[in-house]
Amino acid sequence: MTPETTLALYQRGCKAHPELEVDMPTFATALKRAAPVAGVEGTHDIHAEDLYLACACSIDVPHAIARFEACQGALLQRLGRRAQVAGVDVSELLQLVRVRLFVASSQDAIPAIATYAGTGPLGGWLRIVVARIATELIEKNARERIFLSQKGSTLGDIRDLDGEFERSILRADLRGAFQSALNNAALIMSPEERTVLRQFYVYKIGVDGIAKLLGVHRSNASRAVARARGRLLQETKRQLQPALGLSDSSLNSAFGLMRSDVGLSLERLLQTK
Repeated sequence: MTPETTLALYQRGCKAHPELEVDMPTFATALKRAAPVAGVEGTHDIHAEDLYLACACSIDVPHAIARFEACQGALLQRLGRRAQVAGVDVSELLQLVRVRLFVASSQDAIPAIATYAGTGPLGGWLRIVVARIATELIEKNARERIFLSQKGSTLGDIRDLDGEFERSILRADLRGAFQSALNNAALIMSPEERTVLRQFYVYKIGVDGIAKLLGVHRSNASRAVARARGRLLQETKRQLQPALGLSDSSLNSAFGLMRSDVGLSLERLLQTK
């Protein structure tokens, strides 16, 4: 990333949060975390305003956390109310979220907010953080109930509930970004690839029927469907990474949660393409 680009991003952050003082070297160091995520180059690829705010919070700039609350507090409250449905105490959840975000766990560690890369909206990144902490509280509460009752659910039952909650909350939060990435990926596909996918997902034509329509052997038709679907999913995943600002491992987990929705999403999408 060029010095000119870095300066332009820094100035955007300063303009958005003029009451917070973050020096240029600190911002530039944080900006370096963004480039490896998706090879971003232009200023439009970085959420500079969010990254500047995260930097301010990570280095304890006066009033930075208050500014964070003003910008993201309403979102945290909504996420807390959603977790409450699963039996999570909202105040405990939000207190733990704030501790994880702004307090280092040890002398050598860094607060979680310092890991935000700026390649996706800060709100989207926060949704992932809150969902993971909420699942920890669900398991903790279930362990306490077992200890008190010495009967009922097993640890395996708890983990099943824990995992299902995380999957449900993440799926709900990721669905919009996933559908947008899928839409953009479909536009890149060739007309032939879209036709094959439309025949398979929208018109429910099996591989044998597609083979007849294409005038090819069944195995060739099967490979054509697999190639088109694989390319669409690969391109969708590529577009999701900068949108969500996640690491490779976190993106793989998030993408895995949404793969079961691919058929339904494709059916709706290809009806209009």
